[in-house]
Amino acid sequence: MPEGITKEPRFSWKDFLDEVSASDVSDDRAMELEKKASMQLQERLQGVDIRLLGSQSVLVSLSAAELNQCISNLDTDSDSSSRALVSLNNVLHLASPHLAAALVQHGVTEALVRGLHSRLGAMALTHQLAHMIVMLLWVMLIKVEALYGSEGADIMAQKSHVLELLISLIIFMANNPDELFTQLGLATAARSIRIMWGLTRHGTPACKAARSMCTSIGLLGRVTQLASGVPTEVQMPDPSGPPGCGPGGSLGELYISLLNVCSSFVASMMGLGGTLDVRSEALAPTRKWLLAEGQLDSLRAILVTLLAELHGHGRFLLHVTASEAPPQEGGASPTADAGSGDASSSGSMAQQVDGALRNLLTALGLPIMCASGQDDNAGEATALVECAMRYHHSLFQAGYVDVFKKLAAVTSYQGDYLTFFVAFSGVMLEPTLDIGEQFFKWGVQLGKATPPVDDFTGDADFSYLEGSGVNSEEAEEFIRERVMSIVDRAAHMRKVIDLGQRAMLAGRLLPKASQGVNLASLRNDPGTRPGTNLPMEALSLKGAATELTTCALCGSKESATGDSVMKQCPCKGVAYCGKTCQVAHFPSHKDSCAVVLAKRMDKIAKPAKK
Repeated sequence: MPEGITKEPRFSWKDFLDEVSASDVSDDRAMELEKKASMQLQERLQGVDIRLLGSQSVLVSLSAAELNQCISNLDTDSDSSSRALVSLNNVLHLASPHLAAALVQHGVTEALVRGLHSRLGAMALTHQLAHMIVMLLWVMLIKVEALYGSEGADIMAQKSHVLELLISLIIFMANNPDELFTQLGLATAARSIRIMWGLTRHGTPACKAARSMCTSIGLLGRVTQLASGVPTEVQMPDPSGPPGCGPGGSLGELYISLLNVCSSFVASMMGLGGTLDVRSEALAPTRKWLLAEGQLDSLRAILVTLLAELHGHGRFLLHVTASEAPPQEGGASPTADAGSGDASSSGSMAQQVDGALRNLLTALGLPIMCASGQDDNAGEATALVECAMRYHHSLFQAGYVDVFKKLAAVTSYQGDYLTFFVAFSGVMLEPTLDIGEQFFKWGVQLGKATPPVDDFTGDADFSYLEGSGVNSEEAEEFIRERVMSIVDRAAHMRKVIDLGQRAMLAGRLLPKASQGVNLASLRNDPGTRPGTNLPMEALSLKGAATELTTCALCGSKESATGDSVMKQCPCKGVAYCGKTCQVAHFPSHKDSCAVVLAKRMDKIAKPAKK
């Protein structure tokens, strides 16, 4: 018997669950019983090594087999079953993580999913017990992670029945908005996606396998489909009244919480958790997913909703806290659902909107970040630039010009990521307008199967220009002119996204407008990059060379405008008197330029060791 376990009177789960689920038991009495049970069970685990929580001795001491049998035998048609699961949830919350970790290792998830959920029949995905099961799975995940770290998530990710249930619920909710847009549906969808995020975000073997499975079945697309389908009758929070006021007000708050959860999952699946890997091969799946048919439309719908919150309800969002959020359906008390990350416990609505926008915008910035020409293979570099051009045209077609303009107009909002939003809009808007409008004039239609959408490797293929009536020399000149712009903006984008990453870690970005920063004046400052609120120094590459005074092609010391100001290349190694010389010189300069930019970008992407 492991040290610390003593022979005590047997704990009866059946007696406990029968008493707390009785129809005549008061809330105070139920709470008293839950506290007593958690203390008794915790005492039985006192002094037990966490490596021995799966032992037979612990199984016997906690009466885990009896609990599993009780769960499997719950009456699916009785309200008492819901009350029993709520009390079990409360006991897990009140006890240390050791209890949840021990029960997970002794089959409680199998009892919940295979023993109970499998008996729900045709209502398996809409029954109230299904929602309660998801709530318990979420609590067990956060408890096990608290005890074991990433290995705890790996333990849960090994349980295929848990993954199958969550995937089924997410797909069902995505295809059935009537079931989704209820208080219970929104809360359960958010918890399901949060659990999937927890089971896929680590680098352990089972988590990697779960991540691969999600990718193979296209779960990411289902999540964005689920998040973008808000019915018109669901009203967002009313800025003029208390939380949840007006028809559907509480649904609006829960929907914002769901958007926050979905954006976290999207960002994690796209590789944005922790250090961002900006190598082209690492980002290829992300670029392919973003350019898939209908994907940008789904993301745009989510962004529009979040931006509406910033514009129309900014004052309200800053004052909605977790303590003011509406209660959940299903009888779960605040204690029972603490830490679930939904509207009842995830902090202010403003933080949720901030975080959701940051995640989605960072994902949108990935295609241009990889179009920096840093790869050794010239054909690959050219293909990446073409990818960025195609992507900006797709953004133009999907209506992102309006989104970026709205982002640049949120200066009255006092959220943590304000500067990030405005900087992002400045970096993305100009090339989207420039490339999008030009391709639109040419009548270019980019089919989803047109190379290099599928693999983004090898020599670039501009065959989609054929038959559009475009003069080949005109097209080539336009593309060459945009190469330098795209490479330049790729570097700026990496700096902007670094701001967002630092905001995530530090909890805030740069000093807010309320702290003395006049964002409007920054726009008019000659030292500010056009279209952003960030000084040029904040967005420029490190290691800029001294001012160059001679054109690299013609040797002139005078610019085309008649002054002595040369147009510097982004690599800061050469300068030109004007666009004509820059475009003409680029074929001979592009390789050395790419090498210099790659080295500088590596310094940006990899923070200096302390």
